[in-house]
Amino acid sequence: MELVDFYKLVRLGEMETFQEEEVVLQQGQLNEYLRFVIDGELSVIRDGHLVEIFKEGNFISEHGLHAGVKLTGSIKSSATIVPRTATVKCMRWNRTQLIPLLESNKRMWGSFQSTMLLDAVKRLKCQRQLVLRRTLRTGSDTPEDTVIYLQMKGEAHYSNILEKYLHQLMENDGNIAADVKKATKNLEQYRNIHHINYAYHLQALRQFGWTEAEFKAGQKMKAESDTTTGLEWWCWNWM
Repeated sequence: MELVDFYKLVRLGEMETFQEEEVVLQQGQLNEYLRFVIDGELSVIRDGHLVEIFKEGNFISEHGLHAGVKLTGSIKSSATIVPRTATVKCMRWNRTQLIPLLESNKRMWGSFQSTMLLDAVKRLKCQRQLVLRRTLRTGSDTPEDTVIYLQMKGEAHYSNILEKYLHQLMENDGNIAADVKKATKNLEQYRNIHHINYAYHLQALRQFGWTEAEFKAGQKMKAESDTTTGLEWWCWNWM
């Protein structure tokens, strides 16, 4: 990344320090920040089970940005995140401020996305190693138990991303992006990277009241009752 681009990112971000007893994020909490771990380690806990460890150089709450999914505002956290060292230092960016900056500079966006993607792939490989070494073991959990909780965390993470994407589609009447096909392709890329199967994607859509056709079209179809004309309404009420 060019030095001038790095300076712009640092200037937009905020430094924060967490102590061992603090909670960075609570599972289910709305979070508007992307974080980058500068020093220390953090535990990622899903339903009381340790599923991941964040270390120096890791991004927290990227929510699909590494796959090109650009969502602004707050998104639910899929896990609780707490320090596992005495202190943890992070750089954080407000997502609503960060994304316009990245979109205004293709060179910066390309470098930033590549860095996040590389981090995401490394973390996935690290997760497998930690499971095999039983480093992520909680209580009497077996490696198989840990894999199940990891999958639950990954699916919940995708659901939170999808819910936010659909919400922004509704708010913007289908104009969340200039090219809805590109946005859906980026979500597909996210699923491929994180091994979220298509069946779960369809299940999540149904949970939020959407069909796959509506998802691909980028807008919710109006119910038949919503399309009643003024004349039809007048005739119905005077029958």
